[in-house]
Amino acid sequence: MLRQLLNFARGSDGELEDVAPGGALAEVASVIRETFGHAFTIAFEAPDDLPHLTADPNQLHQIVMNLCVNARDAMPQGGTLTLSAAHHVVSEDEARHLAPDATAGNFIVLSVRDTGTGIPPEVRKKLFDPFFTTKAAGKGTGLGLATVLRLVRRHHGFVHLETEVGQGSCFHCYLPLSPVPVTA
Repeated sequence: MLRQLLNFARGSDGELEDVAPGGALAEVASVIRETFGHAFTIAFEAPDDLPHLTADPNQLHQIVMNLCVNARDAMPQGGTLTLSAAHHVVSEDEARHLAPDATAGNFIVLSVRDTGTGIPPEVRKKLFDPFFTTKAAGKGTGLGLATVLRLVRRHHGFVHLETEVGQGSCFHCYLPLSPVPVTA
């Protein structure tokens, strides 16, 4: 927990490089298949011809792993976890409906979908707040989703959430294709 707190507080500019988003997602899918147990079905969807991102690969892994851990926790009896990557062009009109900080442009969308409990409206308002957690004391730090949002924004992207109580959730992380400097 201390390491996660220090990483959150300090941040890191990271090293930008050419990253194949499907490959990064496949690596995380492989790790979670081995560690999440047999109660979970892990699906992976990404076209072979996805454009590459200019990004910090370690931070991409951290984004997806944090979302996967939250998804696992939302499925206490097991379920299906789907990791996907897609290329998507966001229009000005669509951006207004996706997220408050959404912008139009050319994006790779990394998505983590679960068949879990879904997120009630009163929780959605605080979901990305540092130290906010719905887990019992000692079971979570409340930094996972705050870190996801911080890292996606550091890459000049945004997060869109789809969720319905009792039906699961899907976090879509929009990362711009144009190389932009990662900010602190």
